Amino acid sequence: MIWSKLIRGDLLNATISGGEPRFNMTPTTTHPITDFTSFEASDGAHFLQSLSDEPQAADPTCTCSTQFSSVLSSLHSISSRSHLEADITGDLSDSIYLAERHLFYLIRNARDFPVLHSPNCSSLGAACFISAQMYLYHTLRDYPFEVPVFQMFLQRLNSNLWDHVTRSVDVIWEGNEQMLLWVLSLGALASRGDGMMRNRYVREIHRICDVLGVFSLEGFVTMLNGVVWRDAERDLNLVALWNEVHSGMSFENLSFEELNLEAI
Repeated sequence: MIWSKLIRGDLLNATISGGEPRFNMTPTTTHPITDFTSFEASDGAHFLQSLSDEPQAADPTCTCSTQFSSVLSSLHSISSRSHLEADITGDLSDSIYLAERHLFYLIRNARDFPVLHSPNCSSLGAACFISAQMYLYHTLRDYPFEVPVFQMFLQRLNSNLWDHVTRSVDVIWEGNEQMLLWVLSLGALASRGDGMMRNRYVREIHRICDVLGVFSLEGFVTMLNGVVWRDAERDLNLVALWNEVHSGMSFENLSFEELNLEAI
């Protein structure tokens, strides 16, 4: 237990400082040693909107999208375990740690995107990696969004998500709206202490919900579960976020001319 806390703390410290982790988990038969630093291979990488989607062509020398698919599969597997809250030990703890370490190296190598990665990965990959990291820390490690580390995550997400000229998301997200809704939702939850930033995320979620035809909490939850979310229908933070999005949709679609003040 002490060793487990040590390697998790070491990785968190490396995540915050940008340094190299000093320790690693002792390989086991279930979790053999994995080289997370390898980024180049000619395996015909593709980027997934969700696990069931058809692949989109990408730079054949880039593997970050297939690596992200592997991370998503791990997060799905971990999130579906019924005893997660009661016992994050042993094999389960190792799975969370390895997913966290994998994401650490994916994000750390993001600075090489212009050289090693396709345009899709440059615009989509980094934001997805950071969002997966936020999901892991909040939903699986149970860190509240008020913890300062989330401000670092949010800053990284903002710099990789928003177009600095148009102040909206890049057009390359077209066709990947379900994944974008997931990314935006994590950003919105992490930014709830910043009203201006939160409103920016809420407006963009509203727009994406319109594109996807999502007009209910159930539809919203279904879309997030289509990527990965643990107990989304019981997540009060998500319910509060949806109430903001739905309110925005209700009033934005109703012009003042339509209001019958006499009837009110």
